[in-house]
Amino acid sequence: MSSIEAFRSSINRFSDFAKASRFWVTIPDPPTGGDTRLLRYRCTDAELPGRSFATFDNRTYGLFQSHPSQTTFGQLNLTFLCSANFAGPVRETGFAEKKIFEDWMDYINPTENSATNITDNALYNFRYKKQYTRDIIVEHYDVVSGREEVESLGILTESDFPTYRVKFIDCFPISINQISLSWASDDNISLIVTFAYTRWQRESSPLNNTITENDSGVITPPSQTASTQEVPGNPFTGAQPFTYDPQANALRRDATPR
Repeated sequence: MSSIEAFRSSINRFSDFAKASRFWVTIPDPPTGGDTRLLRYRCTDAELPGRSFATFDNRTYGLFQSHPSQTTFGQLNLTFLCSANFAGPVRETGFAEKKIFEDWMDYINPTENSATNITDNALYNFRYKKQYTRDIIVEHYDVVSGREEVESLGILTESDFPTYRVKFIDCFPISINQISLSWASDDNISLIVTFAYTRWQRESSPLNNTITENDSGVITPPSQTASTQEVPGNPFTGAQPFTYDPQANALRRDATPR
C-alpha cells in the first residue's frame, strides 16, 4: 500500500478532524441551588484535561535518572457569557451566571454570620469538602455537517454522538475573574471561572468504535455485533437516541418513544 493511499485511508476512515467548537459542558446544581442548565448555553470555552507526573532524580551508578512519584492534575477553566436582566425587563436579574458561582464560593467559605448578618472575619470558616464539590462533565461531539438521513428507514449515514467524554471529579470553584467595564467598549461580557478537582476519568463511549488495520492496509470497521447501547441525543441537533446497525454500517434511530 503506497504512502499516499495509506494517508488517504487514514483520513477517510473518520468523518472529519475533531473541531474545537463541538463541545457540551454539564454542571450539576451547586449546593446553594440554582438552575445550572443556563450555563450549558453560556459556556463558550472549555478544556479537555491533561496529566503529568511529578518526578524525582535518583542515581545508583552512572547518570541520574528520573522516576515518577505522583500523578498531578491541573485546573479546569470555563468561560461563560454573562446575561443581562430577564426579558421584561426584570430589575437586578442580570449576571445570573456570575451570581451562581459567587454563591457557590460563599457557601464554601461564608463571609457573613447567618444569625446576625454581620460580616466578621473571625467567622470565615470553611465547610467540609464533601459538602460543596460536584462532578463536571465535558463532552466533545462528532461533526454532523453533511449528515444524510433516510426517513423511511430511520438510518443516519454519519456519526452523531460524543467522541470524547471526561468527568472532572470533586470540582469546586477557586477563582472568578475580575470584569472590566469601559465606556469605550460594547463587547459582550465574559466570566472565567477556575475549578480545582481531585482527578478526572475518561468515560466509555456508547459504541465500540475500535478500528484496526492489518499489514495490507485492510481496514476492519467497528464490531459487527449490533449494539444495544443507546447513544445520547445530540444537543446541537435535537436527535433522539439511536443504535448502531452493523449491516448498514450506520446509526439507526431508536423508534421507542421517550
